[in-house]
Amino acid sequence: MVRWSSLVLPIVIAVIALAAALGTGVGIAYAVFEPPTSQARAQVEERGARIAGLEETLKARDQRVEELLSVQGDMKQELAGANVQLEDLKAKLEEEQTSVQMARADAQEAHILVSRRDERITELEREVAGLVLVQDRFVSYGEAMEPLDPDRLLLVELRKDSPDDREAAKEYWEGIKKLAVQSDPSLGPKADRVLRLISTYFDYIDAASEAESCEGIFDAYFTSGVIDYFNVESDFRRDLFLVLINRIDSLIILTEENADQVLS
Repeated sequence: MVRWSSLVLPIVIAVIALAAALGTGVGIAYAVFEPPTSQARAQVEERGARIAGLEETLKARDQRVEELLSVQGDMKQELAGANVQLEDLKAKLEEEQTSVQMARADAQEAHILVSRRDERITELEREVAGLVLVQDRFVSYGEAMEPLDPDRLLLVELRKDSPDDREAAKEYWEGIKKLAVQSDPSLGPKADRVLRLISTYFDYIDAASEAESCEGIFDAYFTSGVIDYFNVESDFRRDLFLVLINRIDSLIILTEENADQVLS
């Protein structure tokens, strides 16, 4: 029969040994697993801090995007305004081009009229010269031919270029007026109209010489009143030529009638 009293001591020793073994295992497990757990916690905290920083950066970038979108909207409005101004400038440019074309057409027409005037003056000079020869042959026509001398002088003066000086131009037209009145008194008031507008003509010349662009020259041409000067000068010349033509026609008829009488 086994005695339990003899077994108690070995059992106690075994229990103590088992407890010691368990304590050693727990210590070893703590030493093994505790450091990795602390390191993981630190990594989690570090990642959380990085995420918070990225969120702040993303928020700042969102604000910057909103600012850029606002600036883009302002730029679009400015661009729309610039497009409107561009269209206005295009319309003004088209108007200016039309004005330039009209001015060129007027200048070309004036050039044609001047050419025709010079041709007509040449024809009249030939006719006047021919009538002067008739005057030499028919002394009895002295009284009828008397106005031809101022007519001839008047045509000579009109062929001269008008002076470039304001006062000299007035003296030039005063001389023309004097001859015109001797030719036909009705030409006096028409010459006075030219004299009244000489200052307007030279005002336009001064404004055109001071203009900084073609636009300024055309503006001075259409606003200075110089067109009236050209019109009244042209009217004077036309009326003078009409007087001369009528006089020449009358003398031709008179010459033909008297020539028939002489031949008969």
